[in-house]
Amino acid sequence: MMQKHLSRMIQEFELIPKALVNVVAAYILYLMLETRGHNAKQAAVLMGVSESSFSRMLNRPDSLALAKGSLNRSARRRLKVLQSGKKGKRPLIIIDSTLTDRRGKYVENIAFYRLGKRTVRGHKFINFVLFLDGEVVPLSALAHYSREYCENNGYTYKTENDLVIEWLNWLHASGLFSRDDIKHLHFVCDAGYDARKVQKAINRIGCHFTMAIKSNRLIEDLSIGEYFRRQRIIPWQSIRLFAEKDGKKSERNIA
Repeated sequence: MMQKHLSRMIQEFELIPKALVNVVAAYILYLMLETRGHNAKQAAVLMGVSESSFSRMLNRPDSLALAKGSLNRSARRRLKVLQSGKKGKRPLIIIDSTLTDRRGKYVENIAFYRLGKRTVRGHKFINFVLFLDGEVVPLSALAHYSREYCENNGYTYKTENDLVIEWLNWLHASGLFSRDDIKHLHFVCDAGYDARKVQKAINRIGCHFTMAIKSNRLIEDLSIGEYFRRQRIIPWQSIRLFAEKDGKKSERNIA
C-alpha cells in the first residue's frame, strides 16, 4: 500500500521515467529500512522486485542526472514554502562531509580519509544543507572522486575545496535563491573547508560565513590555542556529557 502511494507521488513529480517509477519507489522504501548494509540482492528479496531491475536502474547512464534533478526540484518546492512563511529569518547553509566506510576488492572510488584521530577507507560525499527555523532542506550531495578513480576514468581530479567553490558559483547562477535571498544566506563550515579560496568564493556571492579554524592556523603570529587563551574574556564553563555504549553508561567532564 505504501509502495503504491509512493509510486503515485514519484509519478506526480514528473521527472522519473514511467518505466522506473515502481523500481525507484521500492528502492526508496528499502533504503528506509534499518539494516547493517544495503545491496540489490537484499532489496529484491524484501521488496519483491527482481535484482536485475535494481541493477539496471543504478547503472543507467542518466541515473546521476536524474538523482540530481530530483533533489534539485524537491529542494525548490520546499524552499518556496519556507520562503513564503519564514520571511525575516536568516537561513543557514551547512557545508559538511560524510564518510561511508566501504571494503572489498572490486569497490571503485575507494580512498583513505581522516576522520578525527582515525583513518576511514571508503567514499566521501560533500553535503549542502539549508537550515531555516528548525526546517532542514537538503540542497546537494557531491561525490568526491579519488585521484586513482579520475586517472582510470579520464576525469580531472578536483579537491573538496574545488568542488565547494564550483557549487558556490553554481548557486549564484542557479536561480535556487533570488539575489536578495542570497545576500541573507549565512554559511557554516567545519575546519576541513578552512581555506582562503573557499572564504573568498563565499564573499564573492555576497554572503557571510562561520567556519571552524584548523588547529595549525596562526593568528597575529600566535597559534590558535595561545591566541584564544590570551583573547578569551568569557570564563570557561564545565559541562557533563553522558554516553552509552554496549549497554554501559559513561560520564565525561569537559571544560
